[in-house]
Amino acid sequence: MSQPTTEQNQALINSKAFQVGTLLTDGNGDTQVTESLLFSDTNSQLAVNENLFWDDTNERLGVGISTGALGKVHIDQSSDTGAIPVLHLDQADISEEFIEMAGSPNGNIMTQSIVADASATTFTAGGWLRINIVSDNSALMSSGAYYVAFGGLT
Repeated sequence: MSQPTTEQNQALINSKAFQVGTLLTDGNGDTQVTESLLFSDTNSQLAVNENLFWDDTNERLGVGISTGALGKVHIDQSSDTGAIPVLHLDQADISEEFIEMAGSPNGNIMTQSIVADASATTFTAGGWLRINIVSDNSALMSSGAYYVAFGGLT
């Protein structure tokens, strides 16, 4: 299969029957749309990157994978020599959190994603998660690796 021509891309957009994906044409002139994401490249042409994957059936986005996103957003750095973070968050508005998680604790059910503090009686340390903080104000906080404890609740 080959990449679509500019005319094929424009016809797809003009028809308003646009599907997220890549239009590929085989040797017989038959076309199909694969489930990757189209974007505009630096020349304002439609482009595709096999490392961006949209699973329309399950409504999942994959970054760094070409199939099989395991969550609503699945970011995969499969190289163990990449030497870069998998996710970098830059929050210029210091009055807001980096990450917000929303949900409701469900009583004392310890297998739920959010557990009320009063429900837990024992914390058993399992290890430490390393996070890297890049501080814009080294007088107040040094940049570097910090560790957050994780473990089990009973």
